Amino acid sequence: MRFAQPEGPIKGYPLRIDFPSERVAGDNWIVVGEATGLVNPVTGEGIDLAIESSLLGAEILHDDMQFHTRHHISYQRELFHRFGPMFAGLNALRNILVTPLFVDYVLWEVNQYEFLARSVLRIAQGFMSPQSIFHPLFILQFFLPISPRLIAQQIRRIYTFAQKSTTTL
Repeated sequence: MRFAQPEGPIKGYPLRIDFPSERVAGDNWIVVGEATGLVNPVTGEGIDLAIESSLLGAEILHDDMQFHTRHHISYQRELFHRFGPMFAGLNALRNILVTPLFVDYVLWEVNQYEFLARSVLRIAQGFMSPQSIFHPLFILQFFLPISPRLIAQQIRRIYTFAQKSTTTL
């Protein structure tokens, strides 16, 4: 490495986060991984999605070759079926979270409320459905600074404090 020389200027390219915008299969060809736009639009992560789409592509190509099928549209259908709803939710979440109106509020909420920090992290990592942000309880906890969980925690603290006060008298 000591004698290594650059071959040209260093270049960077944006990550494709536009799944499902393009055709990903045709006559004797398929596209897998990042080339299909399978990159998490919230975190930029996509290794697991690339591996999963590659395995799916290999399986479908194998089946299509056995039946002498040249057009691999079943891969495109399966890919959209498997990842379409997740990406629709992640894109909606990203659009909500990066709106200037909400950025400060979301950051404040994440810092104040463990449920929100945990939820955003779980969604970004793919462990929780992005559509869960539209659940009424999530919306209530997000938009009301005093959430039912917070009220329950405060009542428990008051009750515990009251019990300790009466036992020390």
